[in-house]
Amino acid sequence: MRQTTSDARCKLLCCLQRASPPCKRLAQMAVVGPGAGIANWTNMKINTFVSQFDGSTLVGREVMGYSPDRYGASLLLERGEGLSLSAEEHSAGRWFEVFTLQAEADSCERAWILFPEPLLVDSSVSLWRNEWLEEGAALPTLGANPKTQHAGRGPVPEGATAAAQVQAGLILHGSNGHVIFAAASATSPFAVDVSVDQQEIPKLLDDFEMIEIGTPPPVG
Repeated sequence: MRQTTSDARCKLLCCLQRASPPCKRLAQMAVVGPGAGIANWTNMKINTFVSQFDGSTLVGREVMGYSPDRYGASLLLERGEGLSLSAEEHSAGRWFEVFTLQAEADSCERAWILFPEPLLVDSSVSLWRNEWLEEGAALPTLGANPKTQHAGRGPVPEGATAAAQVQAGLILHGSNGHVIFAAASATSPFAVDVSVDQQEIPKLLDDFEMIEIGTPPPVG
């Protein structure tokens, strides 16, 4: 049983000059290194799981639209290129699996939902969250020794039996102030949550604690 928690709001620094009103607090992100949200009380090993997809490679590219599917979505880039977003499973311990966001070229025939105007990616932001395992369950379960997996900003409680830090998603900032959100689902294994709803995205960020600005690769 997976369960989400968000005990506090995202610690974001806001730049109000350029972003659209629903996304003003997304305009500039605080840079927080891995480890900031883990309580100091614990001596347990905290595994870190890093996505193999570098979102900064999309900086300077245009996203023309997207196509949702059962487990996530694909993005349509300029020149008709498709980019499929998926969740990759990692074992963080016994009965404890976590998922990072991955991406690969998508050549499938799709019904694309086009944006009113292309989103020119101005920056890419990596989203991190804490995930942990606790004994017991809040709801009735089948079998003995139930466990509950939580995902969110934390902090990880003292009663946790295992914990991990996961690079679960990203945000793509457009030069027009709009944002695309994508992250491995905290409640549905192997699924990816994708949103282009500018009203919804700030609420989705409540589940993420660590935010790291992605930069484009060096030129030359």
